[in-house]
Amino acid sequence: MPRQVVIAGRTLTEAELDCPDCGAMMILVEFQGKPIYRCVRHKTIGCRGCHSAHPDGKPLGTPAHWTVREVRRKTHGVFDLLWKGGQSRMTRDAAYRWLQGAMQMTPEMAHISRFDAAQCETVLAMLRADFGLEPERDPGEGRVGFYELRF
Repeated sequence: MPRQVVIAGRTLTEAELDCPDCGAMMILVEFQGKPIYRCVRHKTIGCRGCHSAHPDGKPLGTPAHWTVREVRRKTHGVFDLLWKGGQSRMTRDAAYRWLQGAMQMTPEMAHISRFDAAQCETVLAMLRADFGLEPERDPGEGRVGFYELRF
């Protein structure tokens, strides 16, 4: 049964989520004044399972294993170049309309926080082909075990 959690003075209803990293329950906690979902095993075994939440506590997108979260972060970083910063090419709304059309998805589904790793790679390829945008290369990227070594 969902529990009520008070974060930043507001009572939020926690969603029932399983940790995509270890399978344990996730709980709604405060992180830097905002709600996020964190694995209950975070303090006991150091599980890094976490998931973003809307200000009302509703999960943002779908929970994913840390390897997928890493690809999502990379994809969002490149996608956001379309509408953020000094070299932006369009408005945020236009960027999401491009994503919807490129992925042939509804507005509700066309969010990187819902994508799996293959969908993220597709978006990166389309951003490269359509706009010449590339992700910044992380030091050590391409080495065997690179993602495992970062944590």
